[in-house]
Formats: sequence, C-alpha cells, structure tokens
Amino acid sequence: MDNNIALSPEDLATLLLEEMVDTQHVLPLHLEVDENTSARFMSHVRQYQLAAVMMALMQAEQKDSRFIAARTEFESLIFPRDISPDAMNLILLMRAAMGDLDRLIHPEKDRTQLNWARTWLASASIEESNPATLYLHAIQWMDFYISQCEFLGRVELLN
Repeated sequence: MDNNIALSPEDLATLLLEEMVDTQHVLPLHLEVDENTSARFMSHVRQYQLAAVMMALMQAEQKDSRFIAARTEFESLIFPRDISPDAMNLILLMRAAMGDLDRLIHPEKDRTQLNWARTWLASASIEESNPATLYLHAIQWMDFYISQCEFLGRVELLN
C-alpha cells in the first residue's frame, strides 16, 4: 500500500502553516503556568514549531530539490514582503530558534536534553527543575521535529 500524499508546493506550504505551526503541538505537560505565562509559552511554542517545520523542509529539499518550491512558498506565507525591522526581527528569531533546536536534535555531548529544556522554559518565563518534566518537554520537541521529517518523506510534490 502506497502511503504517499500528493500535494502541490502551495498546498503543502499552507497545510504546514495551518496544521503544524498555527496548531499547538508542544504542550505545557506537568507545568503550572498562569494566564500570562501561558500566553508567552504559546508564543514561544509557535516560534519553535515554525523553526522545526522550516528545518524539516530544508532537510527534505536536500534529498529532493522539488521541495525548494515548497520552502519558498512556505517562506512567502510567514515572512512579510517588505524588509522592515519587524521582518528582520522575525528572521533573526527564526534563525535563533533553528540553531537552538539543532543543538537539541544533534547534541555535541550526551545528556543535554535537561539543560536544553530548562533553558527553553526559562526563556518562556517558566522555572522548572523536575528532571522528568524537563525530559518530557525535550522529548516533545524531538518528536515534533521527527514527525515533520517523516511526514515530508511521505509527500510527493506535484508540479
């Protein structure tokens, strides 16, 4: 049975934005957060989900150059057309998030997940020290990225 999904680059970009970026997949499991912190957490999650999807698209285009069109279309949906300070800030935030996720996914040394999760949560104004909670948070991010790569591996881009 063929499990591939045939999509145009435009449809893929829209699907990724609506289902993988605008829908929250990484949740505050076992974290106690107030309303203000929850809003910061969700904003931070969206930024990192966006970065994870972009990283997965870039990996897919290394294997199949047809994904360049999908990445270009995705970028047109998320980045403003004008080069304003807000647009530049979004690009810088995206690059920082991609670099940060890369350090989690491809660590230079073993057992960095807990420190990574603690730092990520602190940047969203959440102080957490429970190793199990930190590990769950890191695992959610790794699973999210892996699921994006696996999904894109099943996509057959239409011309």
